[in-house]
Amino acid sequence: MARKNYTEEQKAAALAKVAEIGVTKASKELSISVNTLNAWKKAADAPAEKKEAPAEAAEAAKEDAPKKSGRKVVKDALKGAKTVAKKSAAKVTEKAEGVKKAATKKVKEIMDSDAKEKEPAKKDASAKAVPLTPAKQEKLIAENAVLKADIAKLKEENAKLKKAIADLTK
Repeated sequence: MARKNYTEEQKAAALAKVAEIGVTKASKELSISVNTLNAWKKAADAPAEKKEAPAEAAEAAKEDAPKKSGRKVVKDALKGAKTVAKKSAAKVTEKAEGVKKAATKKVKEIMDSDAKEKEPAKKDASAKAVPLTPAKQEKLIAENAVLKADIAKLKEENAKLKKAIADLTK
């Protein structure tokens, strides 16, 4: 079967029809294969700089890429994946440390502000420390719950990354 050539106007009209009624219906209505319409749609959606001719792109890739064996390619890919996984694990750990520091700082701030409110009571040597007000207790409990949830999420992400690293090193 001979390959049919379409003009840019025909392609544009077909793509407009695809956008209007979908690929399958447009294919039947225009008598153009679904694969052809999908290829045109994909090409139209691709960024302008990536619309290089496939043959040119393949030739450029062949020239740029050093010759490697299949095993070397797999090793390089594995090495890259390990590096990404390690960096991700480091970021998760760093984020967890940040959350921990923020929680510590927030607790200290609340305790300090509570201590300032209690200062008049401290002037009397026999006075005992006044407990946190119920409102501050509730606020601390709520913030603590949020921080615990953040830490749990980070631990879960860290565990996933460690598992991914373990899978990659097998």
